[in-house]
Amino acid sequence: MKKRTVCFLIVFGMFCLGACSSNDDDSQPDAGGADADADADADADTDTDTDGDTDGDTDTDGDTDGDTDGDTDGDTDTDTDGDTDIGDGGAPADSGPDSGFDPTLCPDGFPRGDGTMVVSDVASFSPPPEGVAVCPNGDVFVSLRTEIWRVPLDGSDAVQYTTLPGRGLAGLTCDAKGRLFVADFGQNPATRVEGCLRIDGEGHEGLLLPTQVNGQALADPNGIVAVPGQGIYMSDANRGWIVRFVEESPDSYTVSLVASGGPLQGTAPGLLPGANGLAYHAGLKKIYVANSSKAAVHAYDVALDGSLSTPPDTVWSSNNPLTNMLDGVAVDEAGDVYIARYGAGQVVRVSDNEVVAAFSNPASFAHRGGTMFMTSFPLMGSGPRPLKALDLGLCGGL
Repeated sequence: MKKRTVCFLIVFGMFCLGACSSNDDDSQPDAGGADADADADADADTDTDTDGDTDGDTDTDGDTDGDTDGDTDGDTDTDTDGDTDIGDGGAPADSGPDSGFDPTLCPDGFPRGDGTMVVSDVASFSPPPEGVAVCPNGDVFVSLRTEIWRVPLDGSDAVQYTTLPGRGLAGLTCDAKGRLFVADFGQNPATRVEGCLRIDGEGHEGLLLPTQVNGQALADPNGIVAVPGQGIYMSDANRGWIVRFVEESPDSYTVSLVASGGPLQGTAPGLLPGANGLAYHAGLKKIYVANSSKAAVHAYDVALDGSLSTPPDTVWSSNNPLTNMLDGVAVDEAGDVYIARYGAGQVVRVSDNEVVAAFSNPASFAHRGGTMFMTSFPLMGSGPRPLKALDLGLCGGL
């Protein structure tokens, strides 16, 4: 959930008093999976539950700017195009994807895990975290309205990475060069410029990518994902768009509209959000998008030229959008899709309707190895909320 209007808060508030507490789930597909009660706490959600997204731009080295350093280890270096990679070399040198086959490791070079399905709290943040991303060196980043924080791979305490006053930071992704991209919906309606920011390093104020598509300004940037060799894809929940950013030369980007229309529109455009969380599966060459207010997940094929197939395939939908209002989406190596049922407080695997995690206001996902990181982001309130980790035992789709 990102930018909210007063009307939406009223509508959603009424829904939370009644429909959100329902345990009825008529979503499709329905394999009789278990439901779980949401943790209704609006304050610090720091318990450990037992009931339970990585990205990259690659051509030669993983991005679209034509450099050839082949670097995915997260250390700081200067490429032939002059940009600087982020990272502190957190991943062990022998754990990368080129170190030879190891069934205990995922393609990103990190452990597959045991698949215990145990949920644990990694760190607590106030304001609450919304976006989450994992960079190639294994560090986890979260967006906190006007700040981005780094959770180091080595388990040390989270540290503030950069502050962006006046911004409204939502979805977060990391490309193969370790550069962060964040969807920014602004805060002050009179002065905000909504768009996508590229964060090149600690303390960086961000490079603002193009903010208009075919003469129309972005209205509610939301979910975001890096697609290898194709660029950065971002959803606009207000307009019902997916746009694509491509780096044509260092620090110079183009933007194009690659999907729009009914599957991405909200039930009340401008009031209730449409296109929200994004995820990508490299093997299937598909982008998945969650439509919040229509409670559906659609899959678009990514063509060689970066365009998206239309119409998309519908991989999940609900006849009861109020109890199934969505936020984030993720996909694992097997192609199983996971959704954040925001109001119900559940993370659900849609293939068997299994609730794999239950906590208040699940928002965004990111994979590192077989671990899926999850944020908790309330509509209102600024009390601490945790970044959670699920031992899924399955690699991410990237």
